[in-house]
Amino acid sequence: MMPPASIRWSSKRQKQHAIRKARTFSVKKKKIELPRPYPAPTKDTRFAGTFEVMVPAPGRVKPHRVPLQFETQEKAETWIHSSEGNEFIRKLLSGN
Repeated sequence: MMPPASIRWSSKRQKQHAIRKARTFSVKKKKIELPRPYPAPTKDTRFAGTFEVMVPAPGRVKPHRVPLQFETQEKAETWIHSSEGNEFIRKLLSGN
């Protein structure tokens, strides 16, 4: 978005400043989004070889851990996209 051509500038510097200011408004600002839930290998040695689901939460450094174990990564991903998984993740993020 450029300033109208009919405006008279008192100096070259003012014109350049107006052009820069007009450019800053045209930059699209990105929304900050949380990463999606993801399956990760279980770190607990009692459940070695299994996967668990990690849910990133706003205001937390560490993601929430879903208290379920899955035999394979594919089963964990399937659970994330199931209606049961979506409902559990929604409750976990809402704090209930």
